[in-house]
Amino acid sequence: MSDAAGVSNNHLAAQFKAHVGVTPKRVARIYRFARLIESVDSLGPVDWSELALTAGYFDQAHFSKEFKDFTGRTPTEYLALRRRFTAEQGFSQPGGPMPVE
Repeated sequence: MSDAAGVSNNHLAAQFKAHVGVTPKRVARIYRFARLIESVDSLGPVDWSELALTAGYFDQAHFSKEFKDFTGRTPTEYLALRRRFTAEQGFSQPGGPMPVE
């Protein structure tokens, strides 16, 4: 994008942040994580390693750190909370927003 716009990567990132509020890298991380969360079937078994690999995370440690950064919880803690939320609210579909306490 920076080549197409005729500006440096740093300038593009600074302008993006000024207009959007976050860097392009942060937006990419948010979208990647959101796609991963939407793909979780909270009613069945979850293979976190496979989901992380499919989503494009480099390794399990990178995935776990980013998961905790975004949710404040480990994947296992998040899944337990999501299952509890789904059951308590009577949702038949596993998808939906991330629950909060």
